[in-house]
Amino acid sequence: MISLPDELLREVDVAAKATHRKRSEFFKELALRYLQKFRSREFSDLEQAAMTGIDFWDNPTDDETWNHP
Repeated sequence: MISLPDELLREVDVAAKATHRKRSEFFKELALRYLQKFRSREFSDLEQAAMTGIDFWDNPTDDETWNHP
């Protein structure tokens, strides 16, 4: 069970009704979308961590040419 302020719950009910959903369907979809974004962000953070420190240039000449003109 979750607790929400009355005003927020009223807004949820309005949005659920406007989209022809029951309150529980509204929260289920909301939770699924949030988790999808959370997982995507989590993957992005892991990907960024994996890329940190990787040297993309395979030789000093390329590095000097592109990074220190």
